Amino acid sequence: MSDQEVILLREFELEGIDATAISYRGAIGDFLEQEAIFEQSFKKVFVAITNNQYTLIPSALFDIEDVASYYAFNLPVENSIRLMVDHIDALGIDFVYSIHQEILQKLNQRFGKNGFEVKHTSSYVLPLLTRMHQARGAKNTCYINISSKSVQLTCLKGVDFLLHNSFPYKTDEDLLYYIVNASHQVGFNLEQDEYVLYGDVGEKDKKYQLLEPYFTKLSFGQRPANKMYCTALDKIASNQHFSLFCIK
Repeated sequence: MSDQEVILLREFELEGIDATAISYRGAIGDFLEQEAIFEQSFKKVFVAITNNQYTLIPSALFDIEDVASYYAFNLPVENSIRLMVDHIDALGIDFVYSIHQEILQKLNQRFGKNGFEVKHTSSYVLPLLTRMHQARGAKNTCYINISSKSVQLTCLKGVDFLLHNSFPYKTDEDLLYYIVNASHQVGFNLEQDEYVLYGDVGEKDKKYQLLEPYFTKLSFGQRPANKMYCTALDKIASNQHFSLFCIK
């Protein structure tokens, strides 16, 4: 990215590797060491950590001394992880999450000389998504960000932040269940409220064909408007790679 213009997008898939396994962390290290693009010099590097190991705390109740307790309430605290905190001013919440020490060490080895910034993907996405939501008229909306193995749901009611959570799924029916269940939890109406799709989903996909009959106001999201995009990106749908484009 140059001066807020996206000029290059490359995607790499580490096939057949469990994201929670040691082999995955080793593959990330090999990737950082061997991929030619990282030999270039960058003014600044932003790293987005995408995982389900996080919890949200209202800033008014947050105490930095209790970070481990917040995390341990829902997740195991292991010696192999580093606990991180992102403060999201726009929503008045603190985002507590983890990153494996090994991955952090590899990032330091590759980018430590010129510096890099690590945040959870949600810490980039939520402030921008909230602004986009308000620009759309702040209607009751469930934003659905789909990847190959998990779905991230964010529900906004007017200007109120109701829900943000990630769910692993194995079947398309699981995906549907999580969206419907979350809608019921926050009091959304499947026929009257809006549902916006981001991520790995298109009109011809089985996922979309399963979801479409259940949600009257189902649509595909647009890219963040705070950036320019090179014409090469016209080949991909506007809802794809949303989380990546939210990184400043």
